[in-house]
Amino acid sequence: PVKPADTAVQFYTSGTTGLPKGAELTNANFAWMLPLWTRSWLLGPGVPNLVCLPMFHIGGAGWGIAGLFSGAENHVVREFVPAQILETIHRERVQVMLLVPAMILFLLQAPEIRETDLSSLRLIVYGAAPIPAELLKQAMGVFPCGFQQVYGLTETTGAITLLPPADHDPSDPKKLLSCGYAQEGVELRIVGEDGMDMPANQVGEIAVRSPQVMGGYWRLPEATARAVRGDWFFTGDAGYLDDKGYLYIYDRVKDMIVSGGENIYPAEVESALFGHPSVADVAVIGVPDERWGEAVKAVVVRKPGTETSPAELINWARERIAGYKLPKSVDFIDALPRNPTGKILKRELRKTYWGENSFPLILQNVHRYFMWIALLFIALLAYDVWVAMWFDDGAGGHQFGIGLGTLVLALNVVLLIYALCKLRDKREIDKKRKENDKRVRDHQYDYFRTG
Repeated sequence: PVKPADTAVQFYTSGTTGLPKGAELTNANFAWMLPLWTRSWLLGPGVPNLVCLPMFHIGGAGWGIAGLFSGAENHVVREFVPAQILETIHRERVQVMLLVPAMILFLLQAPEIRETDLSSLRLIVYGAAPIPAELLKQAMGVFPCGFQQVYGLTETTGAITLLPPADHDPSDPKKLLSCGYAQEGVELRIVGEDGMDMPANQVGEIAVRSPQVMGGYWRLPEATARAVRGDWFFTGDAGYLDDKGYLYIYDRVKDMIVSGGENIYPAEVESALFGHPSVADVAVIGVPDERWGEAVKAVVVRKPGTETSPAELINWARERIAGYKLPKSVDFIDALPRNPTGKILKRELRKTYWGENSFPLILQNVHRYFMWIALLFIALLAYDVWVAMWFDDGAGGHQFGIGLGTLVLALNVVLLIYALCKLRDKREIDKKRKENDKRVRDHQYDYFRTG
């Protein structure tokens, strides 16, 4: 017979900070979550509901399951193409949909949105990543419906907090940054570096106790033990609770930047930069810095037809956040790397600054072939000596052989020196990377190991 603790669905985490893990969600998880949340999401018999996140993600299949549970009319799309999504909203008279912030951004940037009838919409639920306040304000000005922010993880069977439409007040910009209060049956803690609860308005790691917390990670008992301690699931997200119990997400703990001993959360810097008229998209990462350990770098996508400089963006941010949080540098790219659910893959951005560069692939990794380069050097040297001693056809072949051998040998010497430099740089980068990892653990999540 089916038991409440049996695994109902195994969803995989997004893997933005490492390899995805299979979260085993039980019958009991869904039995608690579905009746509560479907009412909050206005899902009911016959309600046209758009399902546009990937089916391997809790926001895709989980949202679809919520629609089926409530008797809603699910409209499932194969992939997120803004023009097609807008056409589906108009054609099917969609009333409810779940989006991630990147999807909201892409819809607002689509030219078709100006001609699309959006009057059928009643509620847009959004979450899965921090949303810049300016982007949310833009969306509220375009979509004629209520907005509800939710916060949750694959491991918590999706949403555990909500910021309802009534709290989406443009005159209260601070509350727009919140992901709301705990849903019924959910308890939240903010845990500090020493493992103790933090007071209101102090940043720490978010821990959750709820009937929605997963049974565990599939075949990963050590990872389960690190994440679930007793009744509490440690999310790996940094945030704080205000004095009214509203939760504010700062960022993933592993994305936190430690610069000169100060903790800097990329989401806050990204939100400050996003409001600039020329910024279409932005990600903030930490990069190696000899003086500060890590320095804040912004990677920006400019809006088409606009121009801006790093100095202009840094000065813009200076008016909105503390000086020590400002980007030390700004790079411009055409598009940010994202996973299928729209989350920015910051580990891909970091590769450029933690050891990779713009050289061709063989030169980027030349240090890995040091032994073979050294052997080639010895072989060419031996060949050059042999030609000089034994080869003479009386028709210039002797001189040609020596010249060719010397040229190839000289190129090989340059390659050998470059390989040695890369090998030295690689060791320095590895050393910095290890020091940075230790610094982050010491500042924020070393206490994970004490459970």
